[in-house]
Amino acid sequence: MKPERKPDLRARQEQLLRRYEYAEQFRNRRRRPFWFYLLIYSIGFSAPVVALMFHPGGIGGFWWPVMVVGILLASYYTWMNAAPFCPNCKRNIVWTKAVHCHVCGEPLKGSRCDRCGVNQSWTLIFGSMNNTGNRQRVSYCPACGAWLDSQCYRWLGGGSSSG
Repeated sequence: MKPERKPDLRARQEQLLRRYEYAEQFRNRRRRPFWFYLLIYSIGFSAPVVALMFHPGGIGGFWWPVMVVGILLASYYTWMNAAPFCPNCKRNIVWTKAVHCHVCGEPLKGSRCDRCGVNQSWTLIFGSMNNTGNRQRVSYCPACGAWLDSQCYRWLGGGSSSG
C-alpha cells in the first residue's frame, strides 16, 4: 500500500513553483527594447564628442572607441534596470517602502534586518558608508518579500513613505 502525500508537502511544492515563477516573470518583464536605449545614449553622447572633435584644439580620434564602449555600457545598464516592478505586488522595487529585507526576504524589524545588515530607517543618513547590506542587489521584493533575483540596487535613501 502506497502512502499518500501529505498536504503540507504539496503546499510547499506549490510555494516553491510560485517563488520561481515570480523570478521568471521579473526576468522577462516588459520593457523597451535595447536599441531604444542605445539610440538615446548615442544621440546624447555623440553630439558633444563630435562637436569637440571638429573644434580647433578639440579631442582626437582616440575618444571614438571610448565613446562607443561608454554608450554600450550605459545602454545595457539602463535596459537591465528598466521597469523594476514586482510581478506579485506591482510595486517598484527600487523606490517602494521596505517591509521585507531585499537581501534575504525576511520581514524587517524596526526597519532593519540583523541577519543581512540592511538598514531602511531614517538613521541611514548618519552611517550609510559602513552599512554593507544596503549595497547588495535586490533579491527579494522589499514590499511583499517575493523572490525576484534581480540585477537592480535599492535607492540608498531607504525608500519613500508612500508605496
